[in-house]
Amino acid sequence: DTAKSIWSNFERMEGWMGHIHVFAYFFVLTAMLHSLADWRKMLKVFLAADLVVLLWAYGQLLGAKGYIFAEKFPAMGAWFSARFPIHQSENRLDATIGNSAYFAIFCLISAFIAAILWSQNRDLKRSWYPVIIALNLIGLFYSGTRGTVIGLVVGVLLTLGIIALHEKGHARKVLVGTLVAVFAGIFLLFSFKNSDFIQSTPTLKRLASISPTELTSMSRLSIWTISYEAFLERPILGYGQDNFSHIYARKFMPEKMWNLEPWYDRSHNVFFDWLVAAGIIGLLSYLSLYVVAMWLMWRKKHDMPVRERAIITGLLAGYFVHNIFVFDNLTSYILFAAILGYIVMRTKGEGAVTSGKPLVSDEQMNMIWAPLVLVALLAVQYYVNYRPYLVNTTLIR
Repeated sequence: DTAKSIWSNFERMEGWMGHIHVFAYFFVLTAMLHSLADWRKMLKVFLAADLVVLLWAYGQLLGAKGYIFAEKFPAMGAWFSARFPIHQSENRLDATIGNSAYFAIFCLISAFIAAILWSQNRDLKRSWYPVIIALNLIGLFYSGTRGTVIGLVVGVLLTLGIIALHEKGHARKVLVGTLVAVFAGIFLLFSFKNSDFIQSTPTLKRLASISPTELTSMSRLSIWTISYEAFLERPILGYGQDNFSHIYARKFMPEKMWNLEPWYDRSHNVFFDWLVAAGIIGLLSYLSLYVVAMWLMWRKKHDMPVRERAIITGLLAGYFVHNIFVFDNLTSYILFAAILGYIVMRTKGEGAVTSGKPLVSDEQMNMIWAPLVLVALLAVQYYVNYRPYLVNTTLIR
């Protein structure tokens, strides 16, 4: 479906057009933000937006069914529920993003961004960043998104492991303590999964229900099987963006999938999504983003501190694990592109500029090219962004 591959739809807003926007965003970030001071301001803007989203999410939490506030104070719970409705379920937070999995990865990346800024803060005792990290982790927990929780654990352990490897001493004690806490928590969770406490706590109940025979796990395995078969049919370049729904309809397995939702339009795994959409070339291109980021941080010469590299490595690992179970969206693309842009600045050095002569003089730029670019930009904004926006708002109404 050529039109869908280019434009996607109003639910996903991805497709070729979406990726062009993400690339342009990455390009502008790396072209305009040259210093660490610039990027600190940008990351603080992200955290300001994060706090607004979290404020809405905590309003949802106070009205969510099955949690203590709404149970103890039903009238207040009903008030919060009416004003901060949860969009997808009764008690899995999704804030203004509208999907609990999208909200979860938003919290995970925001927590790591706060950790990056915290690592750069000289006066650690007066820093608010630990509070922001804690608020995001609580939001992530109450989103009930199990894949992101696993990604968080992997990312934190990897970060602590790298720091312990380079710093030793206290860092190693923190790593050992965290490992003990994680394994103890996992052991207790599955040992007492049928207890009243865990069964009465929606998120813990979801975490304790992880198994290959659980309904969500079975659905993932089924659509991954379909995705793999589709990849074998077109292994080099795939079927194009946003065409999974056609494949799912053609390869639907009624004996295994009769009790699942009928309209899957994604593989619920980023790597299978890229195999289906763009074949092995697309998947390798996507994976190269992680590879190049790691190479820049750990192989190229620069002055980026080890702790900061460890935090970003943990962030990318957590994001990678999350994407095994879900798929990217506009929110995560924006944050992912920003992190890649930050890595570019930190590893090329502050104040790095391009060399060579300008293509045109300042006078030509101001008199000819800038006006032409402005006219072209307005035309593109009208046809590519504004008209689809009008259609979307009309459709919602």
